[in-house]
Amino acid sequence: SIFPAWFRYFLQPFLVAYYLPMFIIRGLTGPTRKQAKARHEAVKDSLRDAVEFAKHTKSDGYWPVKVTDEGDFELVSPPKPLQNQREELADAVAESVELAMEQGVKPDD
Repeated sequence: SIFPAWFRYFLQPFLVAYYLPMFIIRGLTGPTRKQAKARHEAVKDSLRDAVEFAKHTKSDGYWPVKVTDEGDFELVSPPKPLQNQREELADAVAESVELAMEQGVKPDD
């Protein structure tokens, strides 16, 4: 040990007096249990979504390496998550604009 035993025994009450107020302040001002639980649930949901996406990608037959007709290896980028939902959203917006144009609705300027 760096310090002799008598010095450690002498120093210990001062360390308790130093750290105790910091722990009390952190407990009073830090995140609450509700916030911590909400963050934990968000992480669990994200992890669950990632696992579902990985299973879906694997079942679609994705493999990161592809052999070309010439016999060369190419890296294939994985599909983007939620790409289909974004495409569906874009299609829905385009369809709603087309319907508005057919009905003669003019945007407010």
